[in-house]
Amino acid sequence: MEQTFKRTISGHLLQFNRLLYPVRYVIKLDDDGSNGESATIIKENSNDWKVDAKSNSPEWLAETVTDIIADIKENENSQ
Repeated sequence: MEQTFKRTISGHLLQFNRLLYPVRYVIKLDDDGSNGESATIIKENSNDWKVDAKSNSPEWLAETVTDIIADIKENENSQ
């Protein structure tokens, strides 16, 4: 499992950062024009991954959330 990795999803280069306590990923656009926009995906008690309702969701999240969660699950399951 990687703590930090990058993926291109729907034309957006995204950087994933895995954090602990609680387990979550902070995903941000990895380009100069992103203005630091980020989204947080948290692991719920049911082991499902969901967008953190407390964070402001950037526009690009709606079109990429399904693929983002798939990449998170893939990373979590890698050895």
